[in-house]
Amino acid sequence: MVRRMLKRVARLFQGFGTLIKNPDIMHGFLRDEVLSTLCSKVPATMAATIVVATSMVILFWNVIDHRWLVGWFAVITTLALVRIYHAMRGCQYRDRPIEARYRRFRVDALVMTLLWGFAAFFFFPEKQMEYQLLLALIVV
Repeated sequence: MVRRMLKRVARLFQGFGTLIKNPDIMHGFLRDEVLSTLCSKVPATMAATIVVATSMVILFWNVIDHRWLVGWFAVITTLALVRIYHAMRGCQYRDRPIEARYRRFRVDALVMTLLWGFAAFFFFPEKQMEYQLLLALIVV
């Protein structure tokens, strides 16, 4: 499907005098650009993640065991900082193959997703509807 799309793009550019002879080069270029765009968004999204996690800790401080909240917050914050580091390093240094950089990005995103899923499952306050609603709004 991607090859077909790239061939269409090549045909489109042929009319303008620019000939893309090898679709694989274009595919690699597009993948690199997508990764660069993803990496450029990581600092802002991770900053938002830290703000939301901080808000959650503050709001749930009297409801959830403090040790769990602090531990979860420490892991979320550490992972957010690691993701920022990997994004900056992965976008600036082209020493690693693109598949390895994508894999690192996916693993970091998966672990962050699991941590938020953990929060939704284990921090669910029973018989406290307002906190349940708040948790649902935060996690979603």
